[in-house]
Amino acid sequence: MDLKELVTFRTIVQEGTFSRAAAKLNYAQSTVTSQVKRLEQELGLQLFKRGWDAELTEAGRRYADEVDRLIAHWQYAAEQAKALREEEIGELRIGLIESLADDVMPAAMQAFSALKLRMSVHFTIGSTDALAREIRGQTIQAAICGQPDAVEGLRFRPLCSERASFIATDDHPLAAAVGGSGEVPVSALFDYPAFSAAKPVYTICTSNGP
Repeated sequence: MDLKELVTFRTIVQEGTFSRAAAKLNYAQSTVTSQVKRLEQELGLQLFKRGWDAELTEAGRRYADEVDRLIAHWQYAAEQAKALREEEIGELRIGLIESLADDVMPAAMQAFSALKLRMSVHFTIGSTDALAREIRGQTIQAAICGQPDAVEGLRFRPLCSERASFIATDDHPLAAAVGGSGEVPVSALFDYPAFSAAKPVYTICTSNGP
């Protein structure tokens, strides 16, 4: 059976005759009759007594009591299938470094939730290397983080980069390293314990596997 057959059956019950149901549905009466015959064959039941009026059999009356629920369920299933095709239903598991979780994601998720009402999102907060391990273990689907030291099996796409600024007094040795460019090379920071080599490029990281 299909949805059209169910709707036709319900319309006949509501209108009282095959001809009025055909007029309401904008079908030829032969189309209505054929749909009812197909429905009866599929169910193995006679739904209407034969005659001019659309008089239900006992089995037809019982089936009529259920047809609204059947149509509602059919329509719900169709809507769910459409939503799945449009990727509006499902679950996202995303990893984030802590700074992005605090500063960026609340506003981003508010915008996302307004567009994808039936999507659920779960976050894992961790370091870049920890999130890379989570992706390899398939406990998360993607992460927004730095570039991990071990990149085997991972795929990256740069999202943005940051410019780091360091403030020092005029007599600090780093001030002399600035030179005319106004920039401090990263290598000049390595001798100071307060600094370490930074990777200021944020990427979206996903599995490179199947």
